Amino acid sequence: MGRVDKILINHSEDLKNENSQLKEDISSDHAPSFDEGIRATASAAAVGGAIYLLTNNADLPAPFAAVDVVSAAKGISSLVYDYNSGKITFDEFI
Repeated sequence: MGRVDKILINHSEDLKNENSQLKEDISSDHAPSFDEGIRATASAAAVGGAIYLLTNNADLPAPFAAVDVVSAAKGISSLVYDYNSGKITFDEFI
């Protein structure tokens, strides 16, 4: 094996190691946290509970109940955005 081959093999190994380290760094930087998992679970439970209540207590079919929940969430998120950006006051938000 010549000198060039040895250099290329060493460089290839260095690139593999660097790539592996970059993958680990990206994974650790963007891994979900326990708090995010709890928030996602709570959101899913709230949506599921709302749909359950609408289907069983308001006699709405599930598709209509789901649409109502999504519409309400969009409306509330729009209000929260307006409040956070200062477009509306707290009294208007409520």
